[in-house]
Amino acid sequence: MAFLDKLFRWKKKPFGAKRGEQSAASKAQAVAAKSSPLPALSSAPQGAGRYAHVLLRPHVSEKSSLLQASGQYIFEVGISSSKGEVMKAVEELFGIKPTAVNMTRMAGKLVRFGRSGGQTKDWKKAVVALPAGKTIDVYKK
Repeated sequence: MAFLDKLFRWKKKPFGAKRGEQSAASKAQAVAAKSSPLPALSSAPQGAGRYAHVLLRPHVSEKSSLLQASGQYIFEVGISSSKGEVMKAVEELFGIKPTAVNMTRMAGKLVRFGRSGGQTKDWKKAVVALPAGKTIDVYKK
């Protein structure tokens, strides 16, 4: 069975290492992990913070693209978020204080996969109205 242990690495030890010993590479990784602090997240967007979890994604539809011309943007938001949280999130993430926020709970739709039925998740959307002349780029990469 020792041959199968080496072949399939059931014990997850490198070849040539004896029991109780670590390889030099694994020792170096362990020392580096302990000595260095956690790296800062450089890929986080500017202004991401306390309210970054409130706005999930911009809602893409014909109606939302027509409303953007009049300064209103539609976002899918967390099911438990409130109007005040959405206003603070837009102000923190985009730097613009909205004039109004309207919220709607959308019921999940009934779906079928063959003979089995189910339902999509319930979700909430927020229509955010900005002051005249102000725009935000919600689709930037």
